[in-house]
Order: sequence, then C-alpha cells, then structure tokens
Amino acid sequence: MQNTYPGDLAKAEAILARCRTAASARNFRGRLIEIDALDAIRCAEMGQIEEALALLTGSVTRAESGGALRILLDVGIGLRPLLQELLVRNVAPAFIGRLLAAYPVDEVLLRAASSHAPMTHALVPVEVLLTNREMDVLLLLSERLTNKEIATILTLTPRTVKKHTINIYQKLHVDNRRAAVNAARAKGLLPAL
Repeated sequence: MQNTYPGDLAKAEAILARCRTAASARNFRGRLIEIDALDAIRCAEMGQIEEALALLTGSVTRAESGGALRILLDVGIGLRPLLQELLVRNVAPAFIGRLLAAYPVDEVLLRAASSHAPMTHALVPVEVLLTNREMDVLLLLSERLTNKEIATILTLTPRTVKKHTINIYQKLHVDNRRAAVNAARAKGLLPAL
C-alpha cells in the first residue's frame, strides 16, 4: 500500500468494516480471515502496529485451525513484515513458517525493487526460496525416505523428486541429504530433534 493517502485508508477502513459485518452475519469464516488480514495491513500503514498485530493474530489463528493457508497467501506479500513479527512473538510458529516459506521469491524481489531498497539474491531468506513442493520433499528427506518412497507419497516421479532435492541442495548450499536436513534444522525450516 505504498503511496497511500489518509483518505484512502479511511475509505478502506469503512469498506472493511462493512465487509466484516456482512461476513460475520453469514458466518463466512474464510472471508473474515481475509478481512482481518487486509485490515492488519491498513493498520500497519497507519502506524497502528499493535492493532495490526492483534488483527493478524486472530486471522492467523482462524486460518491455522481451518487449514486456510491459501487465503492468507492471497492477501499478498504486504503481510510478510507483520507475519515475521508474529513469528518473533511465537504466534503459531509452524503455520507462520509455512506461510513465509510459501511466498514466491519474485514477489519479494519486486517489492524490494519498488521500494528502492537494495536486495540481492543472497539476502533473500532461504525459507522464501524453497517452494512448497521443495518443503514437502525436505520434510520427507528428514524422515530418511528414498526418492522412490518420496515420489510415491507425493505422487511424483523419482526423477522429479531428484530435481527437487538438487534444488534444495543448491538453495541450502549443501551437497547431500543429511547436510540438507541439518542445514534446514539450523535455519528453523524443520523442527529440531
């Protein structure tokens, strides 16, 4: 919401309030998740960080209980800084970790470029670089499964699994499965043992 004017934020607040009322009346859980997330971005733009975090905490909590990852992802990359703050505050860390890992790297780079902030490929956190499928493969690698076993579970070919593992190795700067799992644990992408 760069280049947003106070009048635009006031209009957004009024629209979101009407939408929240309508969604509450019909018990549209998914819509309420989306509305609170959008309202969190609006509050952050207005400098109301604690209110933004409170709204997003409610949104994340509802999304986590219903497995509504996609709804929050569709709100956009503007949630990323708020999600990172919730992660620091230990709010739904596993779910927020999945959200942050799912943001496409090109959106992150485009946002950095549009804000004129220098951002090199090396500065993009690894959890942003790993795709959802790579995260799936990484999790199964941690369970010491073979490429064939992973392929069966994920309904892929062993060749596709091998390609994903090679991509994981490159992104984590390692050269084997054990090193990939250890690096992922060190970065918080996988739970510690």
